[in-house]
Amino acid sequence: MKKGTWEIWFQNMGGDYKKEQLGSGQYDEQEEGSRKIGRWIEQKEGYGIRNQIIYSGEYDKQEKKIGRWDILEKQYSNFTLCGCINYNSQGVEIYNSENSLKNKKNPIIYVGSFKNEKKNGRWDIMFKTGSKYEQIGGGQYDEYKDTTVKVGQWIDIGNEYEICSQITYKGEYNMKGQKIGQWDAFYNWKNENKKIGGGLYEEWEESSRKIGSWIELDERFELGNEITYNGEYNKDGKKVGTWVEVDLGRDPTQQIIYEN
Repeated sequence: MKKGTWEIWFQNMGGDYKKEQLGSGQYDEQEEGSRKIGRWIEQKEGYGIRNQIIYSGEYDKQEKKIGRWDILEKQYSNFTLCGCINYNSQGVEIYNSENSLKNKKNPIIYVGSFKNEKKNGRWDIMFKTGSKYEQIGGGQYDEYKDTTVKVGQWIDIGNEYEICSQITYKGEYNMKGQKIGQWDAFYNWKNENKKIGGGLYEEWEESSRKIGSWIELDERFELGNEITYNGEYNKDGKKVGTWVEVDLGRDPTQQIIYEN
């Protein structure tokens, strides 16, 4: 069994092979095994050059997170606070650390509550514009097997949500956390929230798949790159027929990018 102090180290394999200590904490020996206790600093799962996030907080004697846990992201050579989780509170705020470098002036936070360290109940997504936060999305979490999943009506945000790329997706999740039915994509610019894409999801085994006609957004959709792709998915969830690229912002000319 692990006991005493354990340290967490990371070796950069990107060129200089530099090793650095990320965190540490204590293990307590108990009859059923060893558990983390007290103050810990530990890395986010998948920690790497492009995912330099660590968490700092405290475990109780049952290895449950308690109190405030800080989320820190490496910026240049130092770790900087970019969010927190309060496990003793019903109202919880988490900064979207994935976008913290880009959105220093317009951060995104998630507000909700935890149950057994898992998101539970209503969660809202807030975006800071000016001096105040505005709700831009959110929905409900519910228990499924040994975790919690999104259920019912949701408004999700795009992976690169920022002031020039305010993309949201509106649709429904089933009780397994799968997207089902119609999902629509919206682009908010100059206070006009315009529908610009979407299509149908069909339940399939342990996931869901796209079927029928779709309008998809470019992965880097933003002001100046307002590109969509229009085409068809067959019953197996595969692209078929002709797909065209459409520039919504500059050139209305359609260009065929895929044909089968």
